[in-house]
Amino acid sequence: TARKLRTYDKNIVIIFVTNMAKYAINGYEVNALDYFLKPVHYSDIKMRMERIRQMLENRGAMFTIPFQGGVKRLSSNEILYVESISHTMIFHTDSGEYTNRGMSMKQIEENLIKCGFFRCNTCYIVNLKYCRGIDGNTVIVGDKELQISRARKKDFMEALIKNFQI
Repeated sequence: TARKLRTYDKNIVIIFVTNMAKYAINGYEVNALDYFLKPVHYSDIKMRMERIRQMLENRGAMFTIPFQGGVKRLSSNEILYVESISHTMIFHTDSGEYTNRGMSMKQIEENLIKCGFFRCNTCYIVNLKYCRGIDGNTVIVGDKELQISRARKKDFMEALIKNFQI
């Protein structure tokens, strides 16, 4: 079952429950996160669930993006910024670019804003954690310079500061 699950989703969290430790080693074949030995105690479940929660939080929210040629699952942590050009959405990631013609900037913004993104003008939604600097009305994201609209600059700066408060 675990092997079959991995063919559908490489990122799904798998934890085995077994009464024989020698079988737990099989979990490494499918990149299982952990295993429980029976009997399972509440404190063990609680500790491991907290570990999974932290891991998933660090991974970021997952999105399934239909693009020309197929479908791609992207973590919000992978996306540097989203660009809109003539009703085509371009997802700029650390591993490449993915285009989509079926989504609107408003839809994308609604999904990404809760993951630390902000729309700096009508054409760009930026992952605030990849902002390396501001130069006038330009934000530096990765190695690209993106325009910040005058109307959105104040809100953008506030979101950027709020995102980096400790």
